[in-house]
Amino acid sequence: MVAVSSQRRRNGFTLVELLVVIVIIGILAGLLLPIIGQAIFRAKVTACQSNLAQLYKLGTVYSSTRKGNWPSAKGEELWLSLRKAVPPLIEKEHAAILHCKVTMDDTELGPDETNYRGPLVSFAKLGAVDPLGADKPDNHGEQYGGNVLYKDGRVEEHPLDAPQWSDIASKLSP
Repeated sequence: MVAVSSQRRRNGFTLVELLVVIVIIGILAGLLLPIIGQAIFRAKVTACQSNLAQLYKLGTVYSSTRKGNWPSAKGEELWLSLRKAVPPLIEKEHAAILHCKVTMDDTELGPDETNYRGPLVSFAKLGAVDPLGADKPDNHGEQYGGNVLYKDGRVEEHPLDAPQWSDIASKLSP
């Protein structure tokens, strides 16, 4: 004869166990959301750095076809004139390199606008380590500085309270 066990076999989880798991998942998600938001912000800042580097490369392509000369435009017009001068390289659908989208959405600027600053003097008059372009003020929010493109092609991020930020800002269009 087979003995019948008085204990029943459990199939599945109890409601309390499921609720505990849901609460733990909720706590973990709450801890991760700020980290995910910061990662998205850093990715956008990096995209802006890449855009400035691409604009420099576009200027280099332009100058290679014009005996080493960059456009004589100043300020943000420098970037817009590159776009107009080398249309096959930057068609309207690729005009996103003219926009830093850290604190803006896609609808704020048109394809013939930019939110990058340019130099107050022409490229030829810039010193070897002078800034060539940068994010406009507050592109990254009030508590952050921005990216700066130098004449030698490097792009650096500077905090807003860094001593060099005011010097950089004085050499670029508002």
